[in-house]
Amino acid sequence: MTDEKKVELTAIENRVRLVAEAVLEYELVEEKQIQPLYYYLRDLGFSNDEIWIHSPHIGGNVGADEPDWV
Repeated sequence: MTDEKKVELTAIENRVRLVAEAVLEYELVEEKQIQPLYYYLRDLGFSNDEIWIHSPHIGGNVGADEPDWV
């Protein structure tokens, strides 16, 4: 693996870790969430790919928003 690919992989891992932290924060809020988790994550600036890497089941209609690489 080239150094360039290692840097790219590390960046993706860090973003997916941030998605996981955001999901945990979302789930810890006691009051009912008005917004579905997928849209909450999108509003935080996460890409569809980052959300799918974390969990392809976030969003309900699996397949509806599949990234091109799926």
